[in-house]
Amino acid sequence: AQPAGADAAVERFATVRLSAATLDRITTAEPVDDVWAMSPLQQGVYYQCSLGGAQSTYIAQNTFEFDRRIDTDAMQAALHALLRRQPQLRVGFRTIEHAEPDPAPEATAVAQVVVTDPPAHIRIVDLADRDADDPGAAQDALRIAAADRTEPFDVATPPLLRLTVIRLPGGRDRMLFTYHFLLFDGWSRELVLRELFALYDSRGATGAVAPHDDLVVRHLQWLRGIGDADATESW
Repeated sequence: AQPAGADAAVERFATVRLSAATLDRITTAEPVDDVWAMSPLQQGVYYQCSLGGAQSTYIAQNTFEFDRRIDTDAMQAALHALLRRQPQLRVGFRTIEHAEPDPAPEATAVAQVVVTDPPAHIRIVDLADRDADDPGAAQDALRIAAADRTEPFDVATPPLLRLTVIRLPGGRDRMLFTYHFLLFDGWSRELVLRELFALYDSRGATGAVAPHDDLVVRHLQWLRGIGDADATESW
């Protein structure tokens, strides 16, 4: 069952405490749908990502083997539709640059900026012209995957996920799905993949997971409502 009022429209900027001037600065720099607070876990990961040498710590990669060629046009449409349908995948994590030299003590310091239309490009690496029994092709594919796994994201600039298709010899493809833990964990990954492949099958027309950005906002509002006094006392 959905929470009461889950289908109702949510107010923009309802989870952050920012001045009108600061919001204007954020929303005039680029098309923005909303600005959300970070959850406590996201704040912790964001802080650790700001430390030197931690840029690739929270990056995960999944590998998918196909016995045929991927329709890259359909996958491109699926990725674009995935981002359009699920705004929590269009967020960039940023330290707020306030318009005021001395912002209010309760002003939000870090936030998720929901960008309206981030790029949704697929990388294609073509090794198809190599011999099927060429061990160098397999080694190159592993090297490409390893480099992709450790390539850092700019956490301020969405999307914090990427798709790479490696064209292999013998009519096979390998797809790398790489993402930052700031977006979702392993449990939620299965929902994202279910949505992606449903959109691939429908060329971006039909997904498998109904968009619920309202639930994200309500959860963040609930977190703000309960405060952190009990958690602070426990620590």
